[in-house]
Amino acid sequence: MSQYLGAEKTSEIGRLTGTMIGINFVFGICVSLLIVLFNWRLLQAFSLEIHLVEMAESYLVITGGSLVVQALYTVTVAIIQSHGLTRYTMFVTLGINVLNITGNYLFIFGPFGVPKLGVTGVAIATVVSQANGLMINLLILRKTIGIKLRWEDLHRWKRDHITKVLKIGIPSAGVTLSYQGSQFVTTMFISSLGATM
Repeated sequence: MSQYLGAEKTSEIGRLTGTMIGINFVFGICVSLLIVLFNWRLLQAFSLEIHLVEMAESYLVITGGSLVVQALYTVTVAIIQSHGLTRYTMFVTLGINVLNITGNYLFIFGPFGVPKLGVTGVAIATVVSQANGLMINLLILRKTIGIKLRWEDLHRWKRDHITKVLKIGIPSAGVTLSYQGSQFVTTMFISSLGATM
């Protein structure tokens, strides 16, 4: 995106944005399906006690099933930042964090008659806050940057765009996956100590 902006290929920006969002949607759906279908196997790696497995499964199905939202949120942040609007993404991130914390408080402690949903509530708050962040980012793309997404741009990708997106996107995703992998292993070590610890 930055290369296209630098080269002033503004006529291609809409299609490139559609390709980026479309590719992330496909990857997000695939990962979401894998998490939902194989959640039990993932949880076995943590050696959880049986009463914790049910809570963990509920959390994993909800948050894992919505990873497509996180994938779309991440790519819209990258597009907005490539236009130099980093302040916008910072405020959106702060906003969704406040919304997430508020949702966690409401679902864990149940004030004002809100049902106490525990871990399930925390997962719901996470998904709702990310979905709100995505919607705001899509509004920023349309209203502030002026990118009008067309349906055909989301599924009819140019080979040139795909190559360029994947050439930069795959190594970038590798960094994130590496970090997430280390968090996964660390959590495995911690959970192996048992619920009491």
